Amino acid sequence: MKNIDRIPVESSYINSVGYDIHSSTLEIEFKPDYVVFDYLNVPYSVYVAFMNSSSLGNSSINISNIIIKMFRLSK
Repeated sequence: MKNIDRIPVESSYINSVGYDIHSSTLEIEFKPDYVVFDYLNVPYSVYVAFMNSSSLGNSSINISNIIIKMFRLSK
């Protein structure tokens, strides 16, 4: 898998996020250990909703929980 450029985000739980439109892969780097997970087959619309959410990591009904539950993980 090719490297995905990530951008830093303001979050208590997430350090950076990247998306590869060609492979539909969402890459999330989590705090505090800077562990990176790739979520496969994530539609672009889900990525956009995730990036536009008011709280990327800690709202009660947040999209990061949806992504973690719905999309296959590749570490």
